[in-house]
Amino acid sequence: MESKNNIVEGNNNELNKAGYIIALVSVFFYTLITGGFSDGIIGAIASFIGGGIIPFLLSFVISLFVKKEKTFGKILGIITPSLLILSYIGQSLNQ
Repeated sequence: MESKNNIVEGNNNELNKAGYIIALVSVFFYTLITGGFSDGIIGAIASFIGGGIIPFLLSFVISLFVKKEKTFGKILGIITPSLLILSYIGQSLNQ
């Protein structure tokens, strides 16, 4: 029984790591697509931070209400691409 819990916990850690990677890659592509690199390195850094701060805060609030432990990475990996796609759609409709 204990080995099954270790396997599930190991998969949980891998999913959390994958969630963090998905979030970082999503923010990088969002910065690349929206032209954050055209403003120089400072603009790229600001766009990268700005693209990631709202999904990070929203994921943090959601993870406070989830009963399972260590789910922040999974939630971040789901929320970040979703919000950034919606953000890009909103920006492209506004132009």
